[in-house]
Amino acid sequence: FDLFDYLTIPELFQLFYSLNARFRSVLLGYVRIRGLDFRSMAKDQVDRFCRENLAMLCDQITSLCLSDDQMTPGLFHRFQQHCFTINRFLHLQSLTLNGFHFGQTLEPICTGLSQLMELTRLTFNDCYFSQD
Repeated sequence: FDLFDYLTIPELFQLFYSLNARFRSVLLGYVRIRGLDFRSMAKDQVDRFCRENLAMLCDQITSLCLSDDQMTPGLFHRFQQHCFTINRFLHLQSLTLNGFHFGQTLEPICTGLSQLMELTRLTFNDCYFSQD
């Protein structure tokens, strides 16, 4: 797994997933252990990963980090475009949200949290709440 620490999950899937069943198994195990972190990820990388891999991983992901800051603007909207809502991550135990605005994107996320029965950790980093 040491090599995996230098690459993002989408990069790992792009490079290794199609090689053979053993690599697929190792990658899936790695995602279960490490979770998905979408901070500082390019839009095209997010789109490709969502389109090609995320559907098969939703029920296996235990940790998810989403960001809507200057580095990854509109990330949650990109997830929604691919029909992903937070409640599809059935075994999610930890959710970290970075740079979200409550009224625009954070409210739909929070609404889906009640369906995540295994969620034990929720972290808000640099999220802001404003009155409209």
